[in-house]
Amino acid sequence: MIMPFLKFFRRKKEEKDLRSIKKLNEKHRETFTKTPFKDRIVLAPRCMRNISVCKALEQGPYFICKNCGCCTIGKIYSLMKELGYGNLYILKGGSVVPKIIKEQKPKALIGIACSIEGVPLFRAAENESVAPQFVLLLRDGCANTDADFGEIEKQLKMS
Repeated sequence: MIMPFLKFFRRKKEEKDLRSIKKLNEKHRETFTKTPFKDRIVLAPRCMRNISVCKALEQGPYFICKNCGCCTIGKIYSLMKELGYGNLYILKGGSVVPKIIKEQKPKALIGIACSIEGVPLFRAAENESVAPQFVLLLRDGCANTDADFGEIEKQLKMS
């Protein structure tokens, strides 16, 4: 009896999160699209990495993609470089976002995360006058997650 209720509650929360994300993305879309690719960065969660084969280089609170081709992050990295984007950071946690923003001084960013990490990511970007766009993970969890590459590609190419 409790399981159907929990599934219903989870589905309603996911729908609410998706509406919030769409609203926040729309709020910053114009500024984001006017920002040159070179002034944008991408923040991805470490849970998207294929940890059994990932070659990413650990650098303190994040990893740097080595484009080993074993996960969606490699596809994102390749497209970013083709378009002339700034850096891609594979984050160990959302608390490092303000530090990256202060050090790298991007004018815009794409954040890929679960809804729990995504809202603070948005707020950190807004607090530093950085135009964010957000792509929600397809499934939550702290390992073996993924995101819709088509949606990420659309965000990356937005101009």
